[in-house]
Formats: sequence, C-alpha cells, structure tokens
Amino acid sequence: MAISVLLVDDEATFRDLVERKLRREGFTVEACGDGTEAVRLIQQHRFDVVLLDLCLPGMDGIACLREIKARAPSLEVVVLTGHASVESAIAAMKMGAYDFLEKPLRFAKVTRAIENAYERGQLKQENKALRAECLWRDLPATDLLGDSAAIKGVVTLAERVAASGTSVLIEGESGVGKELVARLIHRRSQRQDQPFLVINCGAMHDGLLENELFGHAAGAFTGASGARAGIFDVVNGGTLFIDEVGEMSLETQKKFLRVLENGDYMRLGETVVRRCDVRIIAATNKRMGEEVRSGRFREDLFYRLSVINIHVPPLRERSGDIPLLVQHFLDQLKAPKRVTGDVVVALQRYRFPGNVRELRNLIERAVILSDGEDISWQDFPPLFGADAVAPPVALPTSAGTDAVTPLVELEKCEIMKALEQAHGHRTRAARLLGISLRSLYRKLQKHGLETQVGSVLGP
Repeated sequence: MAISVLLVDDEATFRDLVERKLRREGFTVEACGDGTEAVRLIQQHRFDVVLLDLCLPGMDGIACLREIKARAPSLEVVVLTGHASVESAIAAMKMGAYDFLEKPLRFAKVTRAIENAYERGQLKQENKALRAECLWRDLPATDLLGDSAAIKGVVTLAERVAASGTSVLIEGESGVGKELVARLIHRRSQRQDQPFLVINCGAMHDGLLENELFGHAAGAFTGASGARAGIFDVVNGGTLFIDEVGEMSLETQKKFLRVLENGDYMRLGETVVRRCDVRIIAATNKRMGEEVRSGRFREDLFYRLSVINIHVPPLRERSGDIPLLVQHFLDQLKAPKRVTGDVVVALQRYRFPGNVRELRNLIERAVILSDGEDISWQDFPPLFGADAVAPPVALPTSAGTDAVTPLVELEKCEIMKALEQAHGHRTRAARLLGISLRSLYRKLQKHGLETQVGSVLGP
C-alpha cells in the first residue's frame, strides 16, 4: 500500500512541484497551503507522514505541529524551513517532529526522510502491539477462572460477541470480574492491537468526566491554558470500557449517546465536530431497568448500550469454583502453602459480598499471617469465620431407642442436609429434595430457617 503524505506549504509553485514528484515516486499525496486546513485534513483522513513548512501564514508551523500532535500523537512529521533556524529545529524536534530538512530541498533527501519516518511509525505500531500482547499474556485470568457452567457460559458469550463490534453491557455485583470480561472481548476482537482504556464514572464528578472523555480547547475553563485531547481521541480505533456507567449524569449521557450513534463529539469549548471509531463496553452493578424507569438513566442510551447483555454471576452462585480460585491465588502469590480442607468447605459456604476480589484479599491476608505451611481458621478475620462456618447438621435423637422422630423434625433436618450438600444454593437443594424452589422457600419459612440459613449459606 502506498505511503500517504500530507504536504503543507504556502508557496504554490513549490507545493505543486513537490506534489507531482512525490506522486511519480508512488506516494499518495494531499496538499494544502496553511496550518488550519492541515489540521482539518488530519481529522478527516488518515496520513502516514506530514511534510510541514515552518513558515506559514496565520497558524505558523510550530503551532500547526502542536495541533497535529495533540490530535494524532503517532503521526510522523517532517518539518521544512528556508531559514536554517537552529531554534526552530530544536523546538520542532522537542515537540515530536521526526526530521528537519532545509530549503532548497534535494528531492532524494525528501523521499528518504518520508520513507524513514514511515518505517519509524510502523515500528512504533508494532512495538505497541507487542506490548499489548505481553500485557495480555501476563494478565491473570483470576475472575474468569472456573469450571462451573455459569462462568463457562460468560466466557462463551463474550467470545461469541467479540467479533461483532457492537456495544456490550456487562452487569454484575462489584468484584465479580466485569472488567476482565471486557478485556476478554477486546482480546478476541479485531481491535486487539489497538488501545483498551478504562474509565470509572463513579470515581469522578460530572465536569471532570466530560473533560476526560471529550477533552477541551484552550481557554475552555479557568486553568485550561492549552488544548487537551480526551479519551475518545486517544482510544480511537480501540475499545473503551466504561465502568459504573449508571453513575453518569443525564447531561453527559446525552453527549455520550451521540458518540455511540455516529461517532461525533466536540471538545469542551470547541465548535469543531470530531469523529472517532471506538467500541464501547459498559458495566454496572445497578439494576438498569429500575434506573431507566426512575428517570435516572436515558432509555435510548440504555437500549443502545445493551445490544448485547452479559450477566456475570456472583461468586456465591459458583462456589464450586472456589477451590480452583484459592489454588490460583496461592500460585499467583508464590506462596508454598495450602488451605486446609475444612477452611475450603467453609469458604464455599460464605456469601462473599465482595465476590472474587474479596476472596483474593482473604487469601493474601491469610498467606501473610500464617506461620506454617497450612493456612487455618486462625489466619482469617474473626468476623469472616463467624459468618462462614455453618452449624453442624445432625438428626435429633430421642431418649428411647424405639422412639419415633417427629416428621416435622425429620423434614427440617433433611432440608438442612440438602442445603449443606448444595453449599447453600437453594435451587440445587430443592433439586436434591425433589421439590420446587417455591416449595423450599415455604418450608424454610415454616421451620424458621429462612433467616438462619440466609446468614450462613448462599441464596
């Protein structure tokens, strides 16, 4: 594919001559005579190299170079001058110019400079891709690790939607691994070599969020001494993961919807419409249907975001994965220790309000506090131990050997036994007992077990 060049020079005769020669050499060339037009062109077209004269009318070459680098940081620029100014050369190189050529030009030097600049740009792209590949290779599969049908279903769905390029809404409690699902989608998509950025709407106030997303022009607000690129500039071509999207204000939602619909946005304080190509993956721990009904979230934005909806189950709904996760954390922490069997069983009975993140923190704490090779109850927080240990299940005994146990007591004990075998999963317990889930709830209420079991076992 031909190298694409933008030539910026106010001398029409010189510009036409260079343009013709470059085209004869096989380059694709677009030419203009001032900096303002050059900035407009790089926003609308993709170029590999810019040939930029430093002496321009209106916006001079240094100012134009600054604007180019603000909008397209990876674009290579070769600057031209007829004044042999050392100061200009130093200023241009400090701002990221690749090379500096003096007029009158020798055409062989121009073509060589363009080719070298193009090669450097390609190397930078390859290095970025390699760094991204190393990041993915080293990224722990912590939150998605497991053999349960629930987590396998999440992985399968994420891999299926990865190639589509459409928006995705990931729902689930805090700590279940929503960001890792988003990373998996990006990793399996055609954008895998492009940037993946994360922004948390709950971590910043509305004005700061808009500034981070869209950027601002110089003078847009007090303290904005210069223009600043936003996330949509930086992540162009890649994937943006927006965490806690339910915290976004209605005003920001309106601007965000426009980006989703056609890729258009404006920096704060600007009237210039910019365009980007970004895949949006959003996540929330809220019930978005309720947020929409209450008017706190735009209905049109919700449906635009949730073209594909992925629900990541809480850890208590896949407690069978806990032994695997525990061992993974021990390996990750490089700890030559083991967790005793009774602790693992109790971990499976714990509700884990903080999900996988809480489990990792518990294991890390226990590794630090344990003295020997075995990690026991003494190495866990007391409150955790009280919440996690389930009461023993035993059939009631009567004084006489021939005494008959009342059916109501037998039923109560069988329910407790089934819940224990199901590690607190009431749906599984109902299946073990051969009754419906609704019947199990009625029996829990009947025997006064609903509160007791709910505090010890899973839902």
